[in-house]
Amino acid sequence: MASLARSLLRSRGVCSTPRALSTTSLEAVSQRKYSSNGSNEVSRRCAPVPNRALVAVTGSQASTFLNGIITVPIPEPGADVWKTNGGGIYSAFLSAQGRIMYDIFIYPYIPKSPEEKSGYIVEYDPRAASSGDDPAPTQQASTKHPTPPLISMLKRYILRSKVRVRDVSENWDIWALWGSSLPQSVHDVARPDDWKWGRSGAVEPVYHDAQRTPLDRPGVQKWLLGQESDARQYGAEPVWMVDRRAPGMGIRALLPKGLKPIPSEDVASSDHYTLHRIKLGVPEGVDDAPTQDSFPMDANMDMMGGGEYETSLDISRRHFPG
Repeated sequence: MASLARSLLRSRGVCSTPRALSTTSLEAVSQRKYSSNGSNEVSRRCAPVPNRALVAVTGSQASTFLNGIITVPIPEPGADVWKTNGGGIYSAFLSAQGRIMYDIFIYPYIPKSPEEKSGYIVEYDPRAASSGDDPAPTQQASTKHPTPPLISMLKRYILRSKVRVRDVSENWDIWALWGSSLPQSVHDVARPDDWKWGRSGAVEPVYHDAQRTPLDRPGVQKWLLGQESDARQYGAEPVWMVDRRAPGMGIRALLPKGLKPIPSEDVASSDHYTLHRIKLGVPEGVDDAPTQDSFPMDANMDMMGGGEYETSLDISRRHFPG
């Protein structure tokens, strides 16, 4: 679906004015209802997201550190823009050749304890990692250009930065939630305001987040966890974002271990999530974008807001030479 959309949008023979084509066609894609029959769309569905891990990047220089090595700029953890941009960002780490090493989601992290530093939680696919010394690398990992484990890679570039990197996968489970009963504010946040065409052929969504009404996070969290749910007893706070990769993707949530979305009858298997994103033409992880083999445009990262594509290759060459 996504490949067909890209081929149509980039076909110069269809329209003599590519910018007009992008404006009308991409707006139609944004407004599109992806169910063949809207009345059959599920009201609420949630499912665990498979094959993902979490890394915390905290410290007073965490934003400066990450802004130098990912494909999209991120604000400080406490910035007001997180209230209007959905509470998270989709991005990637690229190799020196500009190929995807890890597709990631970044969530702002503000700890309740004053002893902890604020920063970010980075969600990624750990199967992308490979090693030249590993006798049995994963099938999706590149043996020609080994990809280091994410934590090892990040620590290599910390140098004197005031940053701490640690695995936090045991603190949260990763869930996806979608359906027709999603609060309207979630749909509004997910919809692009405009589209930007680059000379390379990249197509990027434009969000005027500074002009948006702040997302009703307490109301959305009640939809997510239920009216009476108290997450504090689980030792960690829920962290969630609006998934802007395509209209209808819904919410991506980090829930403390043991906490599940309610009501329980809405909980489905991870296969339902995989089917949901495939129906919307959304690739994810090494299954759809093999590490060190796919360029961002191969995985439609530009159309899904995965970075300022015109500067992504320059970032990868400056910080990942080789």
